[in-house]
Amino acid sequence: MGFYEDRLLEFRNQLKKRGYAVRVAEAAVPDALACPVTVGFPSALLGDKTLIAVPDVHLSDGSEGDIFLAGDPGNAKRFTDTLGAINDYLESDPNTFLLQLGDWYDVWRAIGHDATQAQYAAIDNTPGYQQLLDLDKELGMAHLIGNHDASFLHALPDRRVADGNLFRFGMGLMKSNGRVFAIHGHQTDDIEGVPSPDSDQRVVWLGTLAAKYLTSEARHLQNFLDQEGASAAAAFDWLKALIGINRPDPVPKPRPRKQAPDGFTGSFVEREDQASLVNIVIDACKKRYGTPDPLELLVVGHSHKPCVSWTPHPQSGKPVIVVDAGSWVQGAAQILFGAGNRVSVFDIVKAP
Repeated sequence: MGFYEDRLLEFRNQLKKRGYAVRVAEAAVPDALACPVTVGFPSALLGDKTLIAVPDVHLSDGSEGDIFLAGDPGNAKRFTDTLGAINDYLESDPNTFLLQLGDWYDVWRAIGHDATQAQYAAIDNTPGYQQLLDLDKELGMAHLIGNHDASFLHALPDRRVADGNLFRFGMGLMKSNGRVFAIHGHQTDDIEGVPSPDSDQRVVWLGTLAAKYLTSEARHLQNFLDQEGASAAAAFDWLKALIGINRPDPVPKPRPRKQAPDGFTGSFVEREDQASLVNIVIDACKKRYGTPDPLELLVVGHSHKPCVSWTPHPQSGKPVIVVDAGSWVQGAAQILFGAGNRVSVFDIVKAP
């Protein structure tokens, strides 16, 4: 048994105590065939360390428009149990880096304005979130800052107010001097530096508000608005059209397959904006480390769709592996687990 398998077995055992198991996540591809989200490196990139990354969670106000709960209180229990399993795992393997990849809070949906508003009471006081928020503090979990919780730049929730050093837009991992890095992944959405106009920010809240009154089939209208970039006027048109009408959520577009780079194992796809994200991180590492080692692994979230991809390093031409860890929204429950020479994204499922 290798180091990765040994560490994964311990994590599985901790989940099993709570009635859960892991299953390798599948990336959405056009041919609809299996595309497992796991990658083997030619060497032990992570060495004797373990990396656990929790993707987008989007904790909101517990209402029908809360895309983390998605109308099912069991989603909060599953996440709480997963954090509990991580907490116990850390006791057996303190040489673990634990990171949440951004959009921990969904300030847009909960507050109804832009993500610089630091009014967290609607989220902090949601009854079903109390234990998981306490665990977040107990774990001392590091957090990236995403586009839906950019307010963390200005103020942190009460439980984490003293942990400002653990909330950043980007983070070097595993003391790797820039070889392993993580960002939320929204950085290319407004790469020119133009903030989202107020009308777009209001659209996100409008979809959430509407979800409290629309049928369950239309509960996640705001997700359509997010993806389509609707204007405020278009949002009102959609609201009028959808009242009393059941329509399914939009289906995420599959990503095209991509050949694996030499020396690596896994099923690869073409993730959008990956070359731009890699360039952003390389520039950030130059400022952070002075003389960084070449980037080899970039971990991101934001898209809510797990996958493994790669792009050539702009200087060396060697593969930079990009792993998208998925999300915990709309019933998804995904987590990135890496050790030694392998990184995988798993679905958290009920144990057999």
